[in-house]
Amino acid sequence: GAADVQPTFSSAGACGQWLADVVTALSDPASLPLVPSLTGRRVVVRVTRRSDGHQWWSSPSDTVEAAPPRCRELWIDGAAAPGGVLRARTWYWGGSPGPCAFHWVRVSEDGDRVDMEPRTARPGAELDEAAAALQASEGAGQPADGRLLVVRADDIGCKFKITAEPTRADGMVAERTSGRPTARVTDAK
Repeated sequence: GAADVQPTFSSAGACGQWLADVVTALSDPASLPLVPSLTGRRVVVRVTRRSDGHQWWSSPSDTVEAAPPRCRELWIDGAAAPGGVLRARTWYWGGSPGPCAFHWVRVSEDGDRVDMEPRTARPGAELDEAAAALQASEGAGQPADGRLLVVRADDIGCKFKITAEPTRADGMVAERTSGRPTARVTDAK
């Protein structure tokens, strides 16, 4: 979304954004939410005594840094049946997201694991599940969007797991996060 986009930095832009952030903070003068637009900036606090309007200004804070990227939660939803589309869902944290690597694992009834080729996607981007299902039905393989997996008839009895390597827009990559497996794929007829 728009909140994930880092603005181009300039001194004038920083001052303008700082003033906008001060106005926002005045609605709750005891706190300032650390949002992506503050990354790379310093914060100054102004305190005004109500009785006479006298003002004090704090020293500037250290530069606000984005938290390391991570997936706070990772889970799979969707239809675990042939022709169904499974979706990896995540709550991303840590600055503006970059293209994250999603690693799907197919686990057979016997416990054999097959690691599928990792594919990337940007958390929060729109999902086109209908196009993914159509692409798979035409034999074109799995969708390019790493968050999607189309279930096939030969997957009956298997489970799927997902891991994700969150990446921040500046290229910082975090450790993999694992999600819970799906239920076993069944023939939904």
